[in-house]
Amino acid sequence: MDNYIRPKNQVNKEKRTIQLILTGDLPAASIIRGFYTTTIVNIITWNKAYSLFPETIIGRQTYPLARRYEDYHPDVIKKYTNRGWEVIVSLPQKPKFINKTKSLCTTGTRHIGDSYTWQISLDTTGIRPPPVPDFVIAHTHFRIHQYSRYFSIHTYPFISSVLKYEYSSPRGNNTFFKGFLTPLLKEAVAIESAKVRPLNRPSNKLLSHYFKDSSWINGNAPEGWKFWDDHIPAWYEEWKKSIAESKTSENSDGVSPLTSQAN
Repeated sequence: MDNYIRPKNQVNKEKRTIQLILTGDLPAASIIRGFYTTTIVNIITWNKAYSLFPETIIGRQTYPLARRYEDYHPDVIKKYTNRGWEVIVSLPQKPKFINKTKSLCTTGTRHIGDSYTWQISLDTTGIRPPPVPDFVIAHTHFRIHQYSRYFSIHTYPFISSVLKYEYSSPRGNNTFFKGFLTPLLKEAVAIESAKVRPLNRPSNKLLSHYFKDSSWINGNAPEGWKFWDDHIPAWYEEWKKSIAESKTSENSDGVSPLTSQAN
């Protein structure tokens, strides 16, 4: 982490410090699971600004997002209280609380830009778009767990040899990446492997290695190897549709709806 300090001058009356933090994995996933309070879990990309917990910002309330928050919460409380925030150090189990914080109190999987997210499009005049498509950022999926004194956000890297980019997902067979996408990608790996000349084709033993190590295949892709990232938005819509249909079917049968939801 590097600190950049803007000194005072006639235009800027106060000294400002900008912290530049480098991450070892996806920046969006690092922000979501790496910070200790809801106030600072906001993301700005080249063309959009996202607020993942907007109700808490409107209400000037901030909630702890990690167990370690309790180790230094006196300093955190003082810091944000001085800035006009109400720091919540105990989480009530009340309907009123849940209704006001739906972005936190959800039983399903969330992702950047979902129905709980507030987003603003930015003026990109004169800005060259980055090579990474917007949907890669949007498909940073995560799941929230609530404990007595804090929330915890879970998300882990998801890679494949037929995906050019790395994604992030919570664990569980009822998630989009783990449950729905993994079988499709295994078929895609087989398809791409079959296109490779027989002498250069990976053995069945290496197929699992090909599937898991996307960083290796990106640098050593055989001739004609295709990446399937562009299919992800359509696959995600297909998954959401299947979840909605399952809920409708179970509700009509008088059964409780699935706890895994697509937002």
